Amino acid sequence: MIRQAFRTLAVLFFAHRDLQPLRNAISRIVSPVWPAYAPESLASQPLSAPADWRWRRVDAALDINPGSGEAFFEGRRPQGAAASGPVDLLCHAFVRRTRREPSLVLYCGAQASAADFACVLLPRFFALDELGAPQDLLLLMQLEMGAKRYFQDALIDQVFHPRPIELMRKRRVVHVETLHEIAGPLASPAILSRIASRMAAVYGPFEPEGAPVFLCEGGAARAQAIADAYRDKLPAFFAAPHTVVDPGRTPLRRVVRALASAPVVAAPNTGEAAFLALAPRPSRVLHELAVSGGPHPLAAELVDALAEERRVLL
Repeated sequence: MIRQAFRTLAVLFFAHRDLQPLRNAISRIVSPVWPAYAPESLASQPLSAPADWRWRRVDAALDINPGSGEAFFEGRRPQGAAASGPVDLLCHAFVRRTRREPSLVLYCGAQASAADFACVLLPRFFALDELGAPQDLLLLMQLEMGAKRYFQDALIDQVFHPRPIELMRKRRVVHVETLHEIAGPLASPAILSRIASRMAAVYGPFEPEGAPVFLCEGGAARAQAIADAYRDKLPAFFAAPHTVVDPGRTPLRRVVRALASAPVVAAPNTGEAAFLALAPRPSRVLHELAVSGGPHPLAAELVDALAEERRVLL
């Protein structure tokens, strides 16, 4: 019973990223006496990959944190791993483990915005086909992204079919002996083409032309505040009929179909425009509205790669 209590407490520490400062503080105290691991214990094998891509297989007893998707070896984040960072010894203490392998963490990070879904998760998924990764490779999804509507809709609508995806569970780490890691240019033309083709296959056919779209995550109040701030700078857009689409709250099917037929899109520069990759339209005009919190660097790179007409308003 005492051991179970300690185990539950430890898992609560790592499963919720808001407790990261406390976890780091405790880890700094414990770190001097915590046994160091031998680097040779982490055996990795590079696998064949296209130019500019890195794909390797790590053969070691690793624990995957469900709150962030990060890998730990004996309580520490491996130096040089795809998600390296500060020591977090609580990930190794008194935890409950679920064994899975071979696996790859599809999305890793503290944030799980619509922009992260469009310019990180989806490109990483479709890069697996470019790399020739085996279809039975288990893809692990961390808690926060796994709870988002856009991911849940994509999962239910079979966007990821036939590859297996497993949502990690609270209060359990996933223990693997073989972990695959990939890294490369997420906005490459080949990957963007795969994303667009899959979305068209799942959600098409699309109307040839529809209403302009104001693409804004964060709810009606944020959309209204941004529209009020830019009404005088972009009167032709905001005075005319248009559809307001929140990619975080609107069904993914409706988001893709609205964007596919929109001749004009306005969006804050906080990353929402990355959703245009799901339904590219070469003749479309994009108005990016500069707001606090932007720009989103990965989304800017992806939107540039789409080669659509782009107008940034200050």
